Amino acid sequence: GWNASFLIRVKGIEREELAVWYAGMLAVSMGLGTWLSGAVVDWLAKRSKVWYALLPAIAMTIAIPFWVAYVWAPGWELSVAVLAVPTFFTIMYLAPALAIVQNSVKPNQRTMSGAILLMVLNLIGLGGGPTMVGFLSDFFGQQAAARGLDAAAAGAQGLQIAFYWVTPFYLVAVAFLLLQASAIRREIKAGGPVRDGGFRLGLVLSAVGLVGLYLRFQGLGLPGTFLNVDRLSQFGAQELTGQIDTVMDVFFSVSLTAFA
Repeated sequence: GWNASFLIRVKGIEREELAVWYAGMLAVSMGLGTWLSGAVVDWLAKRSKVWYALLPAIAMTIAIPFWVAYVWAPGWELSVAVLAVPTFFTIMYLAPALAIVQNSVKPNQRTMSGAILLMVLNLIGLGGGPTMVGFLSDFFGQQAAARGLDAAAAGAQGLQIAFYWVTPFYLVAVAFLLLQASAIRREIKAGGPVRDGGFRLGLVLSAVGLVGLYLRFQGLGLPGTFLNVDRLSQFGAQELTGQIDTVMDVFFSVSLTAFA
């Protein structure tokens, strides 16, 4: 991802320090988060399997303010220390996700189901996420350069603003985890898989998302289809009603993208 570049360009960490402190933090936080989430979910799942989704949802919610604090924090030392918290909590989705996928299919389907899960994680998380951050960073960096900042300072400011705009996607993740918890609860009550139109609803939402994105493309062009960055760049200069409209536009575009 962009964290290493962010710490170097925005927070001023040296590469030697990055190799020690950032890499060490990842090893400890991700290792502990993965292990602890598996242990806690195994214990909570004895009461209800809903915790396979609720625990990651709670963890993602807790991580949100710490992510914002990480982006804001002055100095690389404080940034790395604060980043350890959202890193610890956001990785807590992985063990429950692997467990629930493996336990929801027949034994002869587990290899393929695991492969599909990893494919989706890589396409969306490692593919879409860094691409979006890079696009936003370039856009906001160009805006900063147009205001007279030198190239290095403009690039750093653009990357920092792009990191702030990662925050709403935590809320998207929490929303989908809560939907998953609701689906698990229905299956528990029914005593087995529930065929209540969820797949058909998913097709309808996908159609709505694709149509909505197409209409936005017709009106705003490719950059504004997924996120109207021109409008976002003027957020601070807008009046309250304009800011509310901008937030709603972001919510609408993110929702359409998620549905699609």
